[in-house]
Amino acid sequence: MSDVCVNHPDCGFLKKYSNDEKVVDLGSVKLYCRGPRKGACEREVYRKTHNVTPPDDMMPTGALVA
Repeated sequence: MSDVCVNHPDCGFLKKYSNDEKVVDLGSVKLYCRGPRKGACEREVYRKTHNVTPPDDMMPTGALVA
């Protein structure tokens, strides 16, 4: 199993916020994108539920970046 989420290359959240230290340091990226919770990403749940890409401002936890 890969250590990185399968959506990692195309993730709008990561594309938009990968250089924002405040957002990346929240731990979401470490846990959900490259860690043990990657199977529990709320962005993926949103994608499957609504059949559309989640907003770029939606973190893997489901919270919106304020």
